[in-house]
Amino acid sequence: MKKSKETIYVAILIDQSGSMNACKNDTIGGFNQFLKDQKESKLGDLKLSLTFFNSVDIEKRYVEEDIHDIPDLTDETFIPLGTTPLWDALGDAISAIPQKRKDVFFVVITDGFENSSRERSAESVKQMINKKKKQGWLFEYLGVNIKDFGDAFIVGIKSQHRVSSATSYPTVSASVTSYRSMKTK
Repeated sequence: MKKSKETIYVAILIDQSGSMNACKNDTIGGFNQFLKDQKESKLGDLKLSLTFFNSVDIEKRYVEEDIHDIPDLTDETFIPLGTTPLWDALGDAISAIPQKRKDVFFVVITDGFENSSRERSAESVKQMINKKKKQGWLFEYLGVNIKDFGDAFIVGIKSQHRVSSATSYPTVSASVTSYRSMKTK
């Protein structure tokens, strides 16, 4: 029997460093299709936390917002530049979600490697992730056009997928739909 009004919590951390220029159009189009797919889903309410990051800014654009209130990305709202402070961004995005929250599906989308964090170490982020896993959080790491998942391993994210820029958001959408379906059974 399906639960009628289960609220599902998903957090997505998106790399917006300069190297993402190579897949900017795919990122915008793919994310917008992801939004459309999830807005049309009948699998309970979805609250989305969305953080974009580069060495210029770690922008927690939305924290637990209703999926229907999140607008599409545009050329003006997705501007890749700078380098990749992955540890700082992971720590900030995890910390932005209320500490009591359980059962969060957290997705990391990046095309590069940690190269500019100043406030957090891999070890401190790994400790945060391990604590959240004990609360029921699931983590997934999507490496866009990368071959080495060393950064994911270092912080304890075991669910990793190599995707092309064109397939990253269909993968996210399928994963989120699967998670929502599992949580509403």
